[in-house]
Amino acid sequence: MVFPDSPVKVFLTADAVTRARRRAGDGEAEGKTLEALIAEMAQRDAADSSREISPLKAAADALTIDTSRLSVAEVVAQVLDLVGRV
Repeated sequence: MVFPDSPVKVFLTADAVTRARRRAGDGEAEGKTLEALIAEMAQRDAADSSREISPLKAAADALTIDTSRLSVAEVVAQVLDLVGRV
């Protein structure tokens, strides 16, 4: 965890299809199909979340925000709203 004593903790996530489309849109696809990107991300996610040291997971007191159907501005607004409540 980066800031364990932070009064606001946020864990951002998105579904695999959305993440693959974003990666392709960022020019990181290198000619790969959407299906190949999804498979690569699933493999990486499994490795990241199951590693022994510092596995990727939300803090127990973090709020998870699914960004799959949100714009960047909407995500920022939600995070700022959470911070404003503290």
